[in-house]
Amino acid sequence: MFMAGKNTARVVKAVQISILSLAILFATACAGKKYVPNQTSEILGGVVTMNAEWVQDKGKKYDIRLAVTNEHKYPIIILLGETKCYRGNTRGELKHTFFNTGERTIDFKVGERKSFNMVCKYGFKQKGDFKITLGRIHSNPSGDGKTLGAVLATDLEWTMKDIRK
Repeated sequence: MFMAGKNTARVVKAVQISILSLAILFATACAGKKYVPNQTSEILGGVVTMNAEWVQDKGKKYDIRLAVTNEHKYPIIILLGETKCYRGNTRGELKHTFFNTGERTIDFKVGERKSFNMVCKYGFKQKGDFKITLGRIHSNPSGDGKTLGAVLATDLEWTMKDIRK
């Protein structure tokens, strides 16, 4: 009669961990490659500079590390709910990637740069350029990061050509 001992339990646990590791590796390998875009930052509307640090195409969505810098002479606020994303001409839903946690009211001090991991979901396989549109950028005269002031710019578009083959 065979009796499982501590060594057998350790071997089983090691095999389970190995299988789980391979499954994670396979899933990430199939998810699409991250690529660093060859682009320059541009000032949009005299208010912000935007660029992507990387983009990862996943077919029905894309992940993006978006960097935004306040170029205005006053603090500003961008509302995530007014920010849109596109793949080609298809509009998606833009959210933070980590369980949609993150700032909804994104405030910037003068000259401040922030980077965000975001996901643009559009529901079906799509090709085309990557585009982010900032709906309205508000001043934040009090600098408290909450109070919306005058609208400084509307519908600022950042586009990155998808030049991959």
